[in-house]
Amino acid sequence: MKTKHHHFLLIAISLLLLLAPACDQGFEELQENPNSPTSTNPDYLFTESVVTYSSQGLNGIYSEIWTLMEWMMMKADINGLSQAADAYAYGGSNNDALWQAWYVNALSNIQAVIRSTENDPTLSNKYHIARIWRAYIFHRITDLWGDVPYYDALNGYGTSSTTFTPKYDTQATIYTNLLQELLAAANALDDTKISFSSGDPFYGGSVKKWQRFAHSLRLRLAIRMSNVKPNEAQAAAEESIASNLLISNNDEGAHFPYNSQTRSAFFDLYDTNQGFRYPSHFLANLLLDNSDPRLGVYASPTQESAIFGGEDYTGIPNLLLSTELADYNDFNTSSVGNYFLSATTKGSTLAYAEVCFLLAEAALKGWNTPLSAAEYYNNGVQAAMQRLEVDSEEIADYLANTGSFNQSLEQIITQKWITFVYLDAYEAFAEYRRTGFPKLQRFDGTLIAPNNFPQRFPYPDSEINLNNQNVSAVGVGINEKSTPVWWAN
Repeated sequence: MKTKHHHFLLIAISLLLLLAPACDQGFEELQENPNSPTSTNPDYLFTESVVTYSSQGLNGIYSEIWTLMEWMMMKADINGLSQAADAYAYGGSNNDALWQAWYVNALSNIQAVIRSTENDPTLSNKYHIARIWRAYIFHRITDLWGDVPYYDALNGYGTSSTTFTPKYDTQATIYTNLLQELLAAANALDDTKISFSSGDPFYGGSVKKWQRFAHSLRLRLAIRMSNVKPNEAQAAAEESIASNLLISNNDEGAHFPYNSQTRSAFFDLYDTNQGFRYPSHFLANLLLDNSDPRLGVYASPTQESAIFGGEDYTGIPNLLLSTELADYNDFNTSSVGNYFLSATTKGSTLAYAEVCFLLAEAALKGWNTPLSAAEYYNNGVQAAMQRLEVDSEEIADYLANTGSFNQSLEQIITQKWITFVYLDAYEAFAEYRRTGFPKLQRFDGTLIAPNNFPQRFPYPDSEINLNNQNVSAVGVGINEKSTPVWWAN
């Protein structure tokens, strides 16, 4: 464990999240009897599912910000490690809480939407959008834990046939069905019928944008499984590419609209002065060494340099003991850039820049794509920088010099990692396990050994205690953090 967790301040955060007006505006019906409502309003339940997944609260703080963002060297703890064994520690109640939030809250609500709309032709768009969102949540769950309950997970939810000990399905089986679900749902959407409106935080119910989201997510899944199922992956990717229904600009990306009421966990930490995490040495040096104009967006100059009229950027090294960080302090280290410290900075659920990098990798593999890998790469870098409001001349200069494409997968994935910084450590964690990029380094320059890096989250204690037979059936060693998930083999 870290040396400082400041639990009393975390309690303040949890109260802030619970008492936020967003919980009272538009969700009153949910609070009356969420376990067996007398009637189901799919709009409210859909919103609740998206908000539960996107805001995360303490789950996001512990699991993503204080765990994955450090593992992926986006940020580092200025307090360091109390002991070396804590470097990749994760589990216990935090792991349980994340599992419960996504299964019990986000998924159960979206399943209720599906059940209330599947037999009503007038609500077919709401039904199919809910299927797409359910697929997104399940892909995130299986990417973290591997084999998980899928087919049995939500069986009979809200009925007398509820399954409390669901069997586990293989990740390969889940991926196959997710690709099918996304395609079927996207094809069934009909822009002549009613859809969600204000109840859809991403797209306001836009059928066309949800089709683009579904096909873009299919592309992500296809690329992810391409090392273990290359033929099936290529077929699925090319099918979605040929649809001409991928996310094609920044406005079509899925970005959760955080605000002063529905706050991101990342913003909450800094707004309550308990961030304790700073831009990492790895991040700062990667951007510095490549003259990347995003450096001043991801980090602020040190206070020390500002006094003397300079702009020095110093990140905190990861994986060092607290005694080795004694010389680092608020005065001589960079803080997170102001762009990311705003209550209205949008999230990044599936961005256009990522789609460009997925297409660049597809082209690099020789799959059928309209443009070349270099063109998609350039589009991705441009989209990522435009979203961060980088000047167009700086973008052009970067792409013409240090950022020019060298035809390597490493460069594509490293650029993708930069777009995930502070916004989506879950996806960065998945891509690192799949590709080994970017090449994460210790402070002394030595590379992180893959066999020392976690390959999954362990199953929650609640599952081991209450669903042990099905967890055990997954196989010997499957719950070891060193055991790769299916698509990473």
